[in-house]
Amino acid sequence: MERIKFSPPLYKQRYYFVIDLIMKSQPRKVIDLGCADCSLLCKMKFQQCIEELVGIDINEQVIRENMYLLSPLPCDYLNPRIQPLVIKLYQGSIIEKDPCVKNFDMASCIEVALDICVRYEYSVTFAGVGSGPAGTEDVGFCTQIAIFTRMPARNDRWLNSNTDCDDIHSYKLLHEVKYPSYCDKRIFENALVNEITYWTEKIKKRFLNSTEQGDTKNNVQHDQESNENIPWCSRNMEKHCINWSVCKSADGYLEVQKHGDTIHIPLDQLFSILEVKKICSSVVRLKEALLEIEQFEIAGDNLVVCICDNEK
Repeated sequence: MERIKFSPPLYKQRYYFVIDLIMKSQPRKVIDLGCADCSLLCKMKFQQCIEELVGIDINEQVIRENMYLLSPLPCDYLNPRIQPLVIKLYQGSIIEKDPCVKNFDMASCIEVALDICVRYEYSVTFAGVGSGPAGTEDVGFCTQIAIFTRMPARNDRWLNSNTDCDDIHSYKLLHEVKYPSYCDKRIFENALVNEITYWTEKIKKRFLNSTEQGDTKNNVQHDQESNENIPWCSRNMEKHCINWSVCKSADGYLEVQKHGDTIHIPLDQLFSILEVKKICSSVVRLKEALLEIEQFEIAGDNLVVCICDNEK
């Protein structure tokens, strides 16, 4: 019989199936039972919904040889996560009880043989990956998948059994890592300071250049190539914004105003920049954060004060 080849390879199809299930169900806490070389965990960690990721395997050597694949990369510090992420790896048998496996939203168990009892009140649906060639439909998938979903009503027997392992510690923690995220106040403030400083300086220079050129509206410059009037924020800045219309007055010009030796920039305008919006969840949160940072000054409810330099 001719050897059957799967494309992509069957193990990758299994991984893709789990990742697709994570994207659909959006779990916060995920555990991989029998994580082996951490290959699936390495794919799971990119799912932004996950805040706690745990892997368990009986083979300590395999975990130690691969656990650093889960450590943050330099790019993770340059682009922190919005939500926190903690990854833990344990050595132990998945048939033994331990409190570290409690209260997870999702558990994956790939290439591990288990006999799960219906007394724990789970519903089950069946699926699979790796369809055979034509004429083998009655055989089914090469990899059969069972998806167990906890039913809403759980009896007292299940609840009591869930507390049996509180005093039993069977697993050994081998590796734990915390990813940088904006939930860390220091990371949050540093990122916000960098973005606000960069964009306010850019806006200020555009504004001052437009006034020096004698533009009566102060906020419009001419694009020589396209022969169109565009906001002084420039097209380069415009691509960073979700909606520049929130930054414009009724006559279509940006409402950046000069007050003596300062210019006032609406917080709505700063919040419309994608990088700032990623850091702060709302304009209110942006204002609260800026009020706590000494180098910034707020005037009124919606304005950030940018002090002009000697080039004004």
